[in-house]
Parts: sequence; C-alpha cells; structure tokens
Amino acid sequence: AIAGACINAVQVGSYVLAAHVYPTAIRTTGVGAALGIGRVGAVASSFAGALVGAGAAGASNLFLLVAAAMLVVIGGVFLVRRHLPPQ
Repeated sequence: AIAGACINAVQVGSYVLAAHVYPTAIRTTGVGAALGIGRVGAVASSFAGALVGAGAAGASNLFLLVAAAMLVVIGGVFLVRRHLPPQ
C-alpha cells in the first residue's frame, strides 16, 4: 500500500513538474511528449528488468541498474531547478 501511494504521488508530481518546465505556448505539447516518453520508458523498463534479472548475476545487477537510474533521475531533478523562474 505504501509503495502504491508513493508511485501515485510520483506520477502526479511529474505532471506538475512538466507543467512548470515548459513555457505556456507549448505546455500541452511538452507535457504530452513527456508523458509519452514516460510510457515508452515504462514498457522498456520491464523488458530491461527481465533481461538483467535473467542474467548471470541475477538480482544484484537489477538492483545496481535501478540505483543507477535513480541517480540519473536525481541529477535531472536538480537540473530542472534552473528552468523554473524565481518567485
């Protein structure tokens, strides 16, 4: 239940973040493109997880891949702060 609540919060937060990043003139296109790329990533991640999990090292490689992806996302979130106008 906690994981489901956190996933839902991240999805809603990504919509809000995407709406702030894109300028008003292209906001709907930008948010739609971001959501589309996210859906493609969701499908690709299930295939990548299955390939890595079935590999020789198994679950340890899968957890390393997830940790690396988290680091990339955290770096991207810090870069987004530069796009937001000061209040």
